[in-house]
Amino acid sequence: MESVKWKVKKNGKGMREKVKEDYQSMIRGTMGQKGRVHLHFGKEITVKDLQNIDPSLPLNKKVKELTLYIDKQIHTTYKLYPIHYFAADLLQNTDQYKDHYSEQEKTRYIAKMEEVLSNLGGDYQKHREIYLRIYANPLFNALKYQME
Repeated sequence: MESVKWKVKKNGKGMREKVKEDYQSMIRGTMGQKGRVHLHFGKEITVKDLQNIDPSLPLNKKVKELTLYIDKQIHTTYKLYPIHYFAADLLQNTDQYKDHYSEQEKTRYIAKMEEVLSNLGGDYQKHREIYLRIYANPLFNALKYQME
C-alpha cells in the first residue's frame, strides 16, 4: 500500500485522496457478508468541545483528551447484539447476561466459534480467548461508561 506522504507528493490532492479511500474501504467492509451491521456517526466535534480541553495541557495530553472524548462516543453508542453478551458470559464462565440471547443463538455462536477456531491451529485456548474478547469488549467498554 502506498504511503500517504508519497500520495500527497504524487498527486497533489493531499488528504482528500486518503479520506476517499477510507470511505471506499468502509463501503467495501459493510457490503460483504456480515450478519447484523449498525453504522452510527457520533456527535460532531465542535469548537466548543475543543475549547473544553484544558489549554494549559501539553499537546500530547490534549490529543489524549480528544481521543477519550471520541472513545466515549463510540462506546456509549455502540449497538450491542446477543453475541456480545454471549461472548462475555462464555469468557467469564457465567450466565450473567443469559437474558440477552436465546439457546438457539448460543448453539449457533458456539458452532461458528468452533468452526473458526478449528481452522486456525496453534494454541486453541489463546485463540478462543482472543475470539471471545473481540465480541465481549464492546459490552465491557459500554459498561465502563455506565459506571461513570
